[in-house]
Amino acid sequence: MGKLNGAYMVKTKVQLLATVTYDKSWAWSKLSEGQYLNDLKSGKWQEFYIGSISEEGYFNAGKREGIWKSFVLMGNNAGDIYSETNYQNGKRNGLEKIYFSTEWVDVSTDTEESSMPINRRVLEKTTYRDDAKNGLYELIDSMGVLIKTGKFLNDEKTGAWTEYIVTDNGERDKFEINYNSDLLHGKLFRKNADGR
Repeated sequence: MGKLNGAYMVKTKVQLLATVTYDKSWAWSKLSEGQYLNDLKSGKWQEFYIGSISEEGYFNAGKREGIWKSFVLMGNNAGDIYSETNYQNGKRNGLEKIYFSTEWVDVSTDTEESSMPINRRVLEKTTYRDDAKNGLYELIDSMGVLIKTGKFLNDEKTGAWTEYIVTDNGERDKFEINYNSDLLHGKLFRKNADGR
């Protein structure tokens, strides 16, 4: 049997609409598209979810390489970049940026239960080395205010972490926490907005 070489596309049949009379309308939807070279994914690849691009990036000899982008699929901001992750030799290496936090909100009515995604802008930065969290971590809210910062070592929280929480009266309290191998180590310190 020959090796895969050249353009490649996978499609699936999806149901578009089910009516009261249970008539169904079907269409072909693309799942993935890219290139193969000697049976290995090569060059630009895109993944799709119900007709919308969900992820794109490059392969080299069957392994992810460079910046891979994923996209918001539903709710407000659909189509915007959700995250950017750097890959080297198929493993996450370097900085990963996540631009949204998704929360599912109940929108049920008296007759039907339902929920919908609400995407809130954030900036979550995580440093990776060989597919493990290693280095600086930061979470920044939509107003550009630092919410949480610390360091990871081999996927575990380590050293000093700082977290800011807005209280019911609108003040910003600062919590300082020390970790050793992902476990709380020592005392938790809390400082009010006025430094106490």
